[in-house]
Amino acid sequence: MASFLENYCIFVGDLGADVDDVLLMTFQSQYKLAVSAKVMVDPTTGFSKEFGFIRFFDEAEQ
Repeated sequence: MASFLENYCIFVGDLGADVDDVLLMTFQSQYKLAVSAKVMVDPTTGFSKEFGFIRFFDEAEQ
């Protein structure tokens, strides 16, 4: 069994500017079991960089 600390992430690009962590996680959860979702934000402007990452518990869930 995989360690929870292992990094099983996928890159998600071409997100709309209005997509946040909650929306990305909600949409993604319709298909696979994800641990977390993170949309990257520009620290200066606070605007979405329109890409993010989804983390899974193990490699098989990707």
